Amino acid sequence: MAARPTHDANARVFAYLDAHWGRSLPTRWEILELVSSWHSVCIVVDDFKVPGDLGYGYDDYGPGMALDETLLDGLPLADVSIFFPRAPSAEETGHRRGWVVLVRGHDLVDHVSTMDGLTRR
Repeated sequence: MAARPTHDANARVFAYLDAHWGRSLPTRWEILELVSSWHSVCIVVDDFKVPGDLGYGYDDYGPGMALDETLLDGLPLADVSIFFPRAPSAEETGHRRGWVVLVRGHDLVDHVSTMDGLTRR
């Protein structure tokens, strides 16, 4: 019987959740697993709705299948900071797709908070 792999809960982890479509959206379970397993984690979810700026596109496949803040509802995110793009979509170039950054861990939150391109929710 193989031993279950272990991980260092004190390691800093970066996760980029993309390559999703239809029913293959980043799941609440993936986010829960990441924030529950590491003390310092930074998660970027691409194609996410930016509140207050509909110029940023996001994935929406119908009720319960949109990458928006409802995906985060009910998750234990009390110690997780949430960041969105600071620049208005009108100032962006390219496809103008939204995203969100979820950060857990005081030192990591302090570092991410200094980034000019982000605004904390």
